[in-house]
Amino acid sequence: MVRNYLLVIVLAVLVVVTTSTRAQAGVIYSDLGPGDSFQTGVGWTIDPISPLGPGTVRQEVAMSFIVPAGFDYIFTSLDIALGRFGLVGSGSLDLLLTNDSAGIPGTVIETLSVTNPPDGLFNVVSVSTPTLTAGTTYWIATQSLDYVGAWNYNNTSAIGLATFSHDNGSSWNSPTTETLGAFRINGNQVPEPSSVVLFCAGSVAVLVHGWCRRRVRDKGDRSN
Repeated sequence: MVRNYLLVIVLAVLVVVTTSTRAQAGVIYSDLGPGDSFQTGVGWTIDPISPLGPGTVRQEVAMSFIVPAGFDYIFTSLDIALGRFGLVGSGSLDLLLTNDSAGIPGTVIETLSVTNPPDGLFNVVSVSTPTLTAGTTYWIATQSLDYVGAWNYNNTSAIGLATFSHDNGSSWNSPTTETLGAFRINGNQVPEPSSVVLFCAGSVAVLVHGWCRRRVRDKGDRSN
């Protein structure tokens, strides 16, 4: 009987842990307008091969965002608005999620590779689903293989730190506060571990208390 009751307690705790740690879907950052709108026909140039002629330089761009305070998030996908210039190249590029290194893009956390993306807003799903820390700055940076186009501006007057690179991201220009490209970072909110522990501890305490009271009652019934 005791063994069966302990088994119930263990199973109940497992259910509590599973339920409490289940991530809540949400938006980590977005500068998109109503109906996922953004500015069309204007944006940050992405140019790996520079069709403007000899002597011009390639350009990659990067936009920063900050994870809201309070909760960590599991990164699930990126929505980004791009527009291609003609049919130059095959349209392949990488979108890099990086940490922040003294105000510029730092170590690459995940590389999202796309080929011939549609013009406009499109979604790229994360494979490694890294955890992003609350209150921390991260970057989305382009690394074009042969995609020539633009990262469309947002239409919500959202500004933030932005930068560009002329050497394929080996170095980045000093960031300035600019109109950001249009994008949205999607993720799952992760509850604080302390909250989960307290909730589980309270649940176990209630179950153990009930078990002890039942034992006392059973003993009393047997003595009568």
